[in-house]
Amino acid sequence: MTLEIKPVQSKSDLITFVTLPHRIFKGCPQWVPPLIRDELATLDPAKNPAFEEAETKLFLAVQRGKPVGRIAGIISHAANKKYHTKNARFGWFDFSQDHHVAEALVSSVVEWAQSRGMDTLTGPQGFTNFDRQGMLVEGFEWVGSAHTIYNYPYYVEFVEKYGFQKDVDYVETESFAPKNGLDPRYLKIKERLERRADIRLLNFKTKAEMVQRGLELFRLLNQTYVDIYGVIPLSDNYIQYVIKKFIAYVSTDLVSCAVDSRGRMVGFLITMPSLAKAFQKADGRLFPFGWYHLWRGFKSRECLDVLLVAVEEEYRREGVVVLMLTSMVQKALSMGFRRSETGPMLEHNGLVQSLYKYFPSRTLKRRRVYKIRF
Repeated sequence: MTLEIKPVQSKSDLITFVTLPHRIFKGCPQWVPPLIRDELATLDPAKNPAFEEAETKLFLAVQRGKPVGRIAGIISHAANKKYHTKNARFGWFDFSQDHHVAEALVSSVVEWAQSRGMDTLTGPQGFTNFDRQGMLVEGFEWVGSAHTIYNYPYYVEFVEKYGFQKDVDYVETESFAPKNGLDPRYLKIKERLERRADIRLLNFKTKAEMVQRGLELFRLLNQTYVDIYGVIPLSDNYIQYVIKKFIAYVSTDLVSCAVDSRGRMVGFLITMPSLAKAFQKADGRLFPFGWYHLWRGFKSRECLDVLLVAVEEEYRREGVVVLMLTSMVQKALSMGFRRSETGPMLEHNGLVQSLYKYFPSRTLKRRRVYKIRF
């Protein structure tokens, strides 16, 4: 069967690229479609400041005149500079259950990357760690989240057959409200820290207050995540872009910040109600009724998504993260939440994962970034 791999060259091509998963995952109860307008903006150099330090090449696979696959090749110059590599990334990788389609797509990215002087390829990854990354390798039976990739098991079969090998794994944990209340050890740490004059929690009253301290929050993220796999420094332009993009999704009640005696931010914890079901109902579109489903999703108390946590190194062993987490858990329980899910956490990040050992919890999903050398 004639298969054509074509680069995305027009707005129409880009729309086809972004909406192709609606064909691949049609009828799949676990898939959570992202908002189409957000995907278009992410892949638009005029809108996404990540392009200031990156370049990309998008490819579509077309068979019998119908799109059957897609892939993005990305070169992050910021990442290559930081890690002293010549690495390209692949992302937005979806294809029908046909290894010939997948092989043609990956080969196109490899050829492009080699022409740009690269010698390795990793993925699925985006421009930064704020893009969806990591191929699902365990937990296919569970509904995805609004912030992660979902893929069929045959994706994994293909990349490993092609020669990709594990570079790093992430795990996602599901936790439940403790039947007998919070562990006393958490409460004692919280009470001790609350008596200290040099640490206090800052709870935002309005989104405007969050925006005002947004740069400070993300600069702390730059500092504390510097050694995390694949993380690159975020420019002020990109930080403003992320703040503007995600501020609508964040509730002030579910964000907690720790500050020192000078009011300087030393830690933060960001959570939000799970919007997975709302995104499924919206089916990628805000209009005519997608906005309503998202509005309902913000009011849901079915599950709390734990998105980001960071603490300045000086305060990591001082219990600041426990202070923020315990306060957030108490607040979440009072709001009616009884279950939470983390975002992807590096499998060897023991400090973060240890926070959940005092809660009834289980590993729900595992996802992987793969690597191949040319």
